[in-house]
Amino acid sequence: MAAVTDASGKPEVILYSSFNQDFSCFSVGTTLGFYVYACDPFKPKFSRIFNGGVGIVEMLFKCNILALVGGGPNPIHPATKLIMWDDYQNKQIVELDFNGPVKGVKMRKDRVIVVLDNKGYVYNFGDLNLICRFETDNREGILAVSSNPAKAIVAAPSSVMGQVILLDVTNTPTQWTIDAHDNRIKSLALNPDASMLATASAKGTLVRIWDTSTAGQLMEFRRGSDPTDIFSLNFASTMLVVTSAKGTCHIFNLDNTENSANRQSSLSMFSSILPYFGSQWSFGQFPIDAARRCIACFGSDHNTIIVVSETGTFSKYIFKVLPDNTFVVEPPRTAELLRRR
Repeated sequence: MAAVTDASGKPEVILYSSFNQDFSCFSVGTTLGFYVYACDPFKPKFSRIFNGGVGIVEMLFKCNILALVGGGPNPIHPATKLIMWDDYQNKQIVELDFNGPVKGVKMRKDRVIVVLDNKGYVYNFGDLNLICRFETDNREGILAVSSNPAKAIVAAPSSVMGQVILLDVTNTPTQWTIDAHDNRIKSLALNPDASMLATASAKGTLVRIWDTSTAGQLMEFRRGSDPTDIFSLNFASTMLVVTSAKGTCHIFNLDNTENSANRQSSLSMFSSILPYFGSQWSFGQFPIDAARRCIACFGSDHNTIIVVSETGTFSKYIFKVLPDNTFVVEPPRTAELLRRR
């Protein structure tokens, strides 16, 4: 296996990484093309060399259709184009042109959602007819879309600082907002049935969980006290995993009762005076690669975390909580990305 370099001899560099809708696979866009891998067990699935950069590559579950946007110093296409790619046919099947760079894309089996800096667009998947537009302030392409086949919910930063816009585009589009944070929105995630939304701001100290139907806050978790970038948020049925630029992966329990495994300050009785003392802290955390963006999800095996680092490393961690509530994580099983035969 050998790493690929471009025509000038520069090594291939990761520009983008994303899990698919059920976390069974992940995609990686690079300065030369894209790769698709199975998560658990880890296995390269397919890849394409274009000799041009792919700044966004999004999957639709495990099917052959991918959404591609050019990126990097030598993009395959201008970043104003969204390319729908059929990998079975090894060709572009349709493209959408926009009046500004595409910053984010998500797909469902019935919808394609695209965001630019200040606009969002929702299309019907089958014929790419436009369903609706929405206003956003979204220079980082932050976007979450439910995988629930019966409920098409879209979440994105609104044009108001710290606010999230939610759209139900199952049938006739409806929208509402959540005033989630005081700072701009940095990361979003919807749980599989779209009943809960996780949000983090650019400050990166707090993660909040919201009821999507009532817009009410359900929980607030504290990642730490120092500001940082939140790289990813992802749900399991009873847990939330968070990665940040601090080089840590945090796991929170979504049980909002006194039986929750999340840690609390011994000074929690003073939370009415200083809310900091009333925070819920993760019940487990462990170090990850801090050099580049890392994304994480829960693996298919019990108590496992999958971490993909844009330095080019895949890691699978196994964790457990001992009877005395001590959190233990085993050394990860790792694999190198960006290797081609």
